[in-house]
Amino acid sequence: MDWFCLSHTGHPVVLDRQQQVFRCVPWDQADPQDLLLCAPLSAAQGPVSVRDDAGIPHALAGYHTIVAQHAGAAVSGHLLADARFGCARRPGDVVTFDRDEPHAWETFIFAPCDWFEALRSRLSGRLLSIDRHELLTIETSIDAGQLRTGNARFDLVTNLEAFAQFDRALVLRQEGYRFSMFRRYRPLVYFACSGEPPAFELLRESLRSLTRTGRYDGDICIITDRIELAAGLAADFPNPITVLSVELPDSDDYYFARYRIFDLPDFETYTAVLYVDTDVIFQDDVHILLRRICLSHGICVGSEEYEDIIVVPVSLIDVAPSLGSHLFAGDPFRTGYRYGFNSGIIGFAPSPAVEQAFRLVLETKERLLADGRRELDQPVSNYVFRKCELVDFTTISGYVAVGAKDAIHYHARPAERCVIVHFWRVAAAERHAVMQRVNAYLAARHALDADLALPIFSPPARR
Repeated sequence: MDWFCLSHTGHPVVLDRQQQVFRCVPWDQADPQDLLLCAPLSAAQGPVSVRDDAGIPHALAGYHTIVAQHAGAAVSGHLLADARFGCARRPGDVVTFDRDEPHAWETFIFAPCDWFEALRSRLSGRLLSIDRHELLTIETSIDAGQLRTGNARFDLVTNLEAFAQFDRALVLRQEGYRFSMFRRYRPLVYFACSGEPPAFELLRESLRSLTRTGRYDGDICIITDRIELAAGLAADFPNPITVLSVELPDSDDYYFARYRIFDLPDFETYTAVLYVDTDVIFQDDVHILLRRICLSHGICVGSEEYEDIIVVPVSLIDVAPSLGSHLFAGDPFRTGYRYGFNSGIIGFAPSPAVEQAFRLVLETKERLLADGRRELDQPVSNYVFRKCELVDFTTISGYVAVGAKDAIHYHARPAERCVIVHFWRVAAAERHAVMQRVNAYLAARHALDADLALPIFSPPARR
């Protein structure tokens, strides 16, 4: 494999054929035919070459490389000409070979010719800054040997190993001890839907709010056994929509379908995942929630603390079978558990621990069924997620409100912005009409100002 040469400033080294010297140039001025090529992994010392008019590398007499150390996908080392070490100070400078011994900073970097294309691909899309909780796009023109995010600058050479190892998390170092952390941001919002066409009309209203007032531009998945109905929805929205086909022989299987999302092909590429029931309306930017979910290490769920509609006892789990009280009561190794959660909204950053918890929900359901006990998913997931120590109430609880036929009920500790309204307080026969009415109101409000940043339903002031 051909490798090319960078100076310590991160600029490519080329052969100036007119003056027959090596020169550091900006990336946009580097002709691929003139790049210095080397094969530093074949030996401690290797030849330097350039391509001819046919693109074939030819060795340059008297020039060699010495490998100093490996850094992931790249190698640091030195250029030599007749046993003298080369030095390049800044773009435009000629590489001078006048050192008996190189200074520590006078290293060169040797990287595979496809390394930067791979880097661009690895950094494509959006990254989430853990420092600022902001979505960023790293500029990868690399014309000054740096990558840029807003006002921050990160030296390529210093961070070669970090780039080579980058999968989901990226740690970039600046001068001295300072560093910044990023996570790859690729969100997924998914639904489970089954039954007759009216159920899919409910889903249509939720999708409409997600893509419009929810400002969602990412991937969507629908888990269903009615592929033809889901496919009809997919044609009506601009987002990429994947249909995950499952068998749902009865209603119990439908409620547990949401825990089968790990069966989605390439699911491991997503970093922020949000499940929502079909009776949900997004009334503000859903990325507010997805950014928070991306940085959570648990399973993000909303605690059922709505003072106007739910009386919260000291330990809700003790008295609410819908939240698994009977499952906890039969467990001699029960953990302390104060509030239960509604399984209609679940967020998580995919991980082996979360996948195991989802698989355990399905397994527990089957074991209970074998004992003659039919359970819905909510009590089972309350029990399993708590036993796995993965429940995260702080990430999304305050951002979720409960919708009734003629009122919005906010969480006992509301966030500054309400993102999701869950209409489980509306009778099933009336939900579609209520959600249509709310969506029409949101559309009219949105039409007044397409850039409106304020939430439509404002929660009360913090207590």
